[in-house]
Amino acid sequence: MSDSSALEFEVSALDLSVGISGHGHILALKLGPKRTNIPFHACTVLDACTQKGSVAHRILEPGGVEFSRTYVHENTRTQCNVVDRFIPTKSSIRWEVEIAGSGDPWSTPIETQLSWLKSSGASFWTAWDSPPGTGIDPVQSEDLNTLIDEFKQKADIRYLEPAAAAESKLWPKEAWSDPLVPAPFADLDLRFGGWGRMHNAFSVPIATILDSSADIALSLVQSPETDLLDMRLKTSILGDVNLVRTNHRISSSTPVKLSMDLVAHAADWRGGLGWMVDRYPNYFEPPNRSAYGLDGCGSYAGGEGDIDDEKLKKMAYSLNWNARFDWPYLGMSIPPVKPDLTWPSFYEKPDSLAQMSSYDEKMEKSGFHVLEYFNTTEAGNYIQDDPPPRKAKADNELWRDGNDFIHYQIPSAVVRNRDGKMLYSGWFNNVVLDPAEPCWRKSLIEQLETLAKELPHSSGVCIDRMDWLTVYNPHRDDGFSWIDGRPARFLMISWKETLRKLAPILHQAGKVIYGNVGGMVRIDSCEFLDGFYNENGDFPSSINLCALIAVHKPAIGWTRDINTLRPDPDAHFQRHLHLGVFPTVPMPGADHTIPEDPWVDECYLDYGPLLNAIRGKRWVLKPHVISVANHAAHANLFQVPSGYAIPITFANNVNEVTLTLRNLLEPGEQIASLTVLHPGEAKTSTLKWQSSPEGVKLAVPVQRGCALVKVECSSASAHGPQHS
Repeated sequence: MSDSSALEFEVSALDLSVGISGHGHILALKLGPKRTNIPFHACTVLDACTQKGSVAHRILEPGGVEFSRTYVHENTRTQCNVVDRFIPTKSSIRWEVEIAGSGDPWSTPIETQLSWLKSSGASFWTAWDSPPGTGIDPVQSEDLNTLIDEFKQKADIRYLEPAAAAESKLWPKEAWSDPLVPAPFADLDLRFGGWGRMHNAFSVPIATILDSSADIALSLVQSPETDLLDMRLKTSILGDVNLVRTNHRISSSTPVKLSMDLVAHAADWRGGLGWMVDRYPNYFEPPNRSAYGLDGCGSYAGGEGDIDDEKLKKMAYSLNWNARFDWPYLGMSIPPVKPDLTWPSFYEKPDSLAQMSSYDEKMEKSGFHVLEYFNTTEAGNYIQDDPPPRKAKADNELWRDGNDFIHYQIPSAVVRNRDGKMLYSGWFNNVVLDPAEPCWRKSLIEQLETLAKELPHSSGVCIDRMDWLTVYNPHRDDGFSWIDGRPARFLMISWKETLRKLAPILHQAGKVIYGNVGGMVRIDSCEFLDGFYNENGDFPSSINLCALIAVHKPAIGWTRDINTLRPDPDAHFQRHLHLGVFPTVPMPGADHTIPEDPWVDECYLDYGPLLNAIRGKRWVLKPHVISVANHAAHANLFQVPSGYAIPITFANNVNEVTLTLRNLLEPGEQIASLTVLHPGEAKTSTLKWQSSPEGVKLAVPVQRGCALVKVECSSASAHGPQHS
C-alpha cells in the first residue's frame, strides 16, 4: 500500500528512528549508530478493505504516537476500527495493532507489510527450515497449503488424506542446508510452524533484513505472547516482507490485539534472535532448569532386558522416552489408581504403577532418565463411531476400556467435523481430542497428579502429537477464531490454556515436560515445555525448525533407522552438533528408531565425546561473536557448564580452520584452556590462541571435516592477566 503524504511524526529508540506520515505509515527509517537513511515503507493492511474517512492521531508518552482509522470490507461492507501504536522502548520501537469490529463478527487476513526499497545488496533471514533455493516449487507449495487449510479448518478426515499424500510427495529429497545463513531476497511463502515434514516453514516469528556493508540490520519481531492463529511470512525478490495472519475474529466484544517490535542491531542474525530470547524468556528458557541435567541423546524404546550402561554413557545417552506402552490404551498414560492395582497393558500384559516405577528406578540407578509417554490430543484404541454397550458397571471403572472412556466419560472432548463425524488419528483408530474440554482436562490433571505422587523415579513426561494443535474444533468457541463465518476453537489456544494448569503439577514436583514437535514447530507452543523430542528430527526441514526454538532448551531428534546414517554418517552427526540437537541412540527394544548394530555403535562412539561436550548447551547469541575465515566450515558457539563449546563441522578439503571470537567472555572471565576433540579420536589436544584487536584467533585442526573446541574459563582476578 503506497503513501505519498508528508512525514509528520518521528519515534526513536536505540540506533533506530522511524518517520511516520499522517496516515500512520512508516515512510522513513534511520538505522544503526550512524542513523543511516534507509528507503523504507511499513504499514498495517487489511485484505480486501479500504479506508473510510480521515485518520485520527494522538501523542503518547514517552515519545510515541497512535493512529486510528476505519476500514470497510469491499465485498461485505462490514467495518472495523484499526489502531496502530508506535511506542519507544529502551531497545526497540514497539508496534501495537488493535482491531475492533462493529456489527456481526467477520474475518479477513491482517497484514504487516514492510518494504526495504533498495533490496540489492541486502539479505534476509528468519527462523526457516532452510534458506531459499532448497525448497519446493511455489505452485506445488500453494496447492499443498490449500489442502492443509481445508483439513485444519474443517477437522474432517476426508481432507487429511489428500493433504498428507501431497505432503509426502513434496518431502525434501536434497541434502540438509544450514538454516543460520542469510540469503538474498527471494519470493517465499512460509507457513508458521509448518505441517508434517513440509518445506517452506518458519518456527520463530522474526524477520531480519541485513546490510552487511554498513553492518546494520533491522528485525521485525512478532510477540509470541499474542494469541496467534494461522500465519504466513511472505517475501519478494524486491525486498517486501509481509506477515499475514488469518482466521482472526474481528468483533466489538474481543478486539484483535497484535504486538511487534522493530529492533536495530548489527548485521548478524544472532542480534535479532538474541533480542527476542532476552525479551521473551518464558518461551525460550526451560521453566524447570533441572532440564539441563537431562540434556543428551535419547531413545524411544520399550525393552525389558539389561542395557550396556557404560557404552550408552560414552554415546552421550541421557533419557528414554518410555515406549513400553504400559497404558491400557492411548490417552490413559498414567491410570489414576493405587500402585498395586493391575490392568492389561497395550501389549495385553499385566501392568501397574508399581511396575512402571520399578522400571524408572532401574534406569535411574543406571544414571539415566525416563520420560513417561503422555498425550493431550489423542485417546482410545479401536474407537467405534457409535457408542458400543458400556462395559464398566461403575463410573470409576470407565478408564479401563477405550470405548467406555471416550463414549461415556469424555464424549464432548472428541473433535468432530461440522457433520458430527469424529476426527480419527491414524494409530489404531484413536480419536483426536480438544485438550481444553473440561472432562478431558480433568482426566489429564488426575493422571499427572498420580505421576507426581506414585512415580518418584520418573523424570517427567514427553507429550506426543503436538501436530494436532493446528486443527480447529468447529463445535467450540475460543473467543478468537472465525472459520467459514462461524466461531471455532483453535487447539493451540486449548493447549496453552490446559498446559497452564498441567505444568505446575510436574514442575512443583521437580519433573520436566518435553514435547514432540514433529509436524508442528511453533515457539508460541513452548512456554511450559522444558525440552523437545522431535519425531521428524531426521528430516532436514524439521531439525532446523526445532533447533531454532531450542536455542536455550534441550532437544533430541529422531534417528529412524540405519539408513538415516547412510551414506555419510559424519554428515548426520555433524548436523546435530552444529544445531545443538542430540540424536536418538541405538537401544534394545527400539520402537521405529535406530536398532543396535556394530557399525552403528561405532559411529555413535566416534562422536560420543563431542556430543558429551555440548550437554547443557545454550546458544551464544551476540552479534559477530564467531566467524570462520574464508567460510571454510560451519561453526556454532554454545555456553556449557564448564565454559563454552564450539562445534566446527563440514570443513571440506581443509585440514585446519581459523576462527575468530569477538566479545565472547563475560566481565571477569578469561580463557583458562582450550581443548580440541575429533571424531573417532580418544586423545584430546590442547590449542593455543592469539589475542588481537579483532578478537581471539584460533587455528583449529580438523579431522573428517570436524572438530570441537572446549573453552574452559576462569576468573581473571584469580589467575592474573590473560595469556596465550
